[in-house]
Amino acid sequence: MADKVLSRKGDLIRDQLESNSVPMDSKDPMYDSEREDDNCFYQVIEVAACDYRSTINNQSCFSVSRASGSLARPEKTAEEFRIAVDEMLKAFFACADSVDLAACLQALDCRCYHDAFVVYAVRASLDRSTEDQRRMSAEFALLADKGLLTRQQLCRAFEKLVQSTDDIELDVPDVASRLFAFIECASLDNCIGADVLSRLPTAFVSKLDPAVVASNIVVQAAVRQMQEFKAALAEFLEDVFESEGVQEAELFLNAQDKPLCQHEFVVKLVVASYSKAPRDRELASNILDRLYGKTLKPDDLQVGFSRLVGAVDDLALDVPQAHDFLTKSLARGVVDELLPPAFLGDRYRLHFGGVGGMQVLKKAQKWLCEQPGKAASERFRKIWTGTDPTMREARIFKHELKACIRKYLDTLDAAEAAKTIIDMNLAPDQDSEVVRKAYIFSMERSKDPEQAAQAVVGLLEQLQALGELDQECIIQGLAQIRDLLPDIELDVPNAQQKICYMVAASRNKGLLPADYVFAEEAVEDGQ
Repeated sequence: MADKVLSRKGDLIRDQLESNSVPMDSKDPMYDSEREDDNCFYQVIEVAACDYRSTINNQSCFSVSRASGSLARPEKTAEEFRIAVDEMLKAFFACADSVDLAACLQALDCRCYHDAFVVYAVRASLDRSTEDQRRMSAEFALLADKGLLTRQQLCRAFEKLVQSTDDIELDVPDVASRLFAFIECASLDNCIGADVLSRLPTAFVSKLDPAVVASNIVVQAAVRQMQEFKAALAEFLEDVFESEGVQEAELFLNAQDKPLCQHEFVVKLVVASYSKAPRDRELASNILDRLYGKTLKPDDLQVGFSRLVGAVDDLALDVPQAHDFLTKSLARGVVDELLPPAFLGDRYRLHFGGVGGMQVLKKAQKWLCEQPGKAASERFRKIWTGTDPTMREARIFKHELKACIRKYLDTLDAAEAAKTIIDMNLAPDQDSEVVRKAYIFSMERSKDPEQAAQAVVGLLEQLQALGELDQECIIQGLAQIRDLLPDIELDVPNAQQKICYMVAASRNKGLLPADYVFAEEAVEDGQ
């Protein structure tokens, strides 16, 4: 049964990601970059709730599985929707009595973009009078009553705006207080739960006027509880990777008894694992997996990972591989059913994390569509351990790969070798290891650079045609070779010149970008 579910998920994810994409727009107020990426995905990934974890995912206030009818893409693009909303909001603020926002939104028939509508509407209101902001807040309540805004859409939109406070603050100095008023009103109107106020980021709350915090007992209690929780969590994280105990994590959370702080546990656990070994990142994934649905609830995971996506560029200042690590964490989270696949599309559409966050979300979607069903499960459940030499599965992989490539160099049967490699259900890091070993073994086997180039190009072309490798994987494999070059040259004289010759052949076949260069000083000799 589980394999059938995974297969259906993989097929749905792949079908949606292969449909036409909608480019970002640099004039979009949610756009946080200096350039546009025409290859970005705006698709919302959906999977029907067909098992326990999908069912409890539907309890989330942020992203849920939707009815199959909501999968249909609206006729308008995201850009067309933004332009229409801009005109709608201008008319509304000019004369509210003459504009029925509910009727206008119904006429646009773009329900999957309504979270973006909230972002646009709040952002436009922040530059206006307090009265205009109150009118817009009242409109949100009316739209929610008419079923045109869901709790999930409002929560996602408010989370996006809260994460963007630093940027908006340049134009609206008191943005935190104004945005808090929107969130508080939505809670009082029962459009969102009070727990949204309890989960506001500490950095955001610190920007609020102390009088505002003092007047809201929910926020007051949340601030106090978060301070206590963070202090205990810091002490716990010092030992958790040594004890390697899921049970210890469960005991810690139960002892703290602060359920509305548990998203911070997710954030801090994941971040702490990024500065440690692969086996520690695997432990972090296992802790989240084992506690999900029991101690940890859907909102804990979704709020935690939303904050990680939003902060990934800052995180990369301390952990240079943060973007890659977070991509793996998200893919693993979807495969383990800790996050609904819609989580990725929802945050992508709202531009969480700016360029860095969107690249992470886009790459996670790309990975998930490459292998369906059981293959995806096997591929991403070894995402941390697949190349860790201390892990048994990594040693088995290295042995099987070595035998496969050496057999290929004897037979030059690229189709058979590619099938063997694909059947290994490679984790992302294992793809680049295939490239590295293909180049090195080919170079070691043949003294003639041309023969070595023909061999490696033949195998990589076959793997690329079958969708197992892309240019990025090949570039990563060559980067690993560059780092190992001094050691390689001990066994292979003139290794750099041979590699450059093979790279030139790969480039000529379209396996690498036309401007890719392995080593500047050896290009001429290599070609």
